[in-house]
Amino acid sequence: MDTSGACLLAVLLYVDPSTDTPQKIVLNIGDCRAIIREAPESVESGKKAKGKAAIPAAVKTAALSEDHCAANIKERMRALRSGAYIQNNRIAGVLEPFRTIGDIDMKGPDMKNWVIPTPEIRQSELLVGRSMLVIATDGVWSVLNNNRTMALVLKELGANGARPSAESAAQAIVKEAREFGSSDDITVIVVSV
Repeated sequence: MDTSGACLLAVLLYVDPSTDTPQKIVLNIGDCRAIIREAPESVESGKKAKGKAAIPAAVKTAALSEDHCAANIKERMRALRSGAYIQNNRIAGVLEPFRTIGDIDMKGPDMKNWVIPTPEIRQSELLVGRSMLVIATDGVWSVLNNNRTMALVLKELGANGARPSAESAAQAIVKEAREFGSSDDITVIVVSV
């Protein structure tokens, strides 16, 4: 019996035809994470105010998904309510993500709903032309936080995404994660939107 499994994180960027508004939908199963830096227009819509430069509006990095693992209290409580036992922050002392596709051996009758394939789905408006998106596996998030990861992207791409290489930004994240001790597999996607 094949007992392999995987996490899944998908991001769909599209324009809602009914409102003509750019949108993002994030679907997550597992401990991968998507983050975004959305830079809204400057205060006064980028215009100078009586001889002064425009004041940049707040820029922040936000998680677009939640990690489905022991560190997520809601996810831990969901697993415990289903009867799971958690040892060393792993389901049955074995599996780190609490949601996966596959992993049939962790979804048997005596482990009902300990590990689930149910996706978390979030939808929100997208600020096109001013946003940077990072999608990465837990090999990154186990050693780097959202802000540090986005700082690496900004350094590589420039604050406004002026430099063209999203690949170099992804490589910088992988390098930093390895330098901070990650020995897990790492996949990173960087997109300037």
